[in-house]
Amino acid sequence: SVSTKSNTHLLLFLWFLSVKLCLFYLFFVNLHFYLLTLFFYSAILESVLIFIKRGEKSMYLSDMHTHSIASGHGTECTITNMARAAAAKGLRLLGITDHGPGTLAAGTSSYFRSLTYSPREHFGVELLYGIELNILDRNGSIDLDQELLCKLDYAIASMHSWNYRCGTRDENTEAFLNVMKNPCVKILGHSDNTHYPVNYDVLARAARETGTIFEINEASLAPHGYRGDTRENCFEILRCCRKYHLPLLLSSDSHGPEHIGDFTYAADFVHQPCFRKV
Repeated sequence: SVSTKSNTHLLLFLWFLSVKLCLFYLFFVNLHFYLLTLFFYSAILESVLIFIKRGEKSMYLSDMHTHSIASGHGTECTITNMARAAAAKGLRLLGITDHGPGTLAAGTSSYFRSLTYSPREHFGVELLYGIELNILDRNGSIDLDQELLCKLDYAIASMHSWNYRCGTRDENTEAFLNVMKNPCVKILGHSDNTHYPVNYDVLARAARETGTIFEINEASLAPHGYRGDTRENCFEILRCCRKYHLPLLLSSDSHGPEHIGDFTYAADFVHQPCFRKV
């Protein structure tokens, strides 16, 4: 009948319209998702591991290894003043990584617990709160309770003479390998130190599995550095990062505001023409 045909046509029209609306909705949702993803990765690229050029001067946007007065030596600068200095230098992201409690006069567990309640932005600079852990032995033992460590944004793990007794190349490598198993450890601190020889190829393979990042430490390469001539070790770090397609972090290791965002020697080193063939 005419009525039945009309109803059929109406149902077909409604079905066709609903399909079109669904397709449009899916397209919009996917487009929205892709735009958010693009925005997210753009923000990451703008804030971590990269730099932009203004004229002849390279301006880095983040510094992930810095120390305040809570590290117990090298500066009397507060986190607020560190952020002020970072803003003055054009940084957008600053990582505060004071030495762990195993360092003489450094912050206690209470200090690191209080960081979880600290402001996330000062003077337009985003702040991340971490720690530079002391590696204590070959087992990768560290000087902060794991439960508290997990509340921080990230951790750098380093060897220091006041906590770690240097072993053989294999023993030092074992210590780093074990501490890299800790999911909170994101960065290997100044592993270029000539006083602690390691196997960089072995560490790089482990870094690929654990998502740990090597740093090129400005304080190691600067003339006032006390870790020996680290250039050969830095070359090995760079070679291994290229070999295993690993990210690389430039960090100042600044104790106080003076060297925040200063990668003069680190940047010159990694941008040498010879490394294009590494």
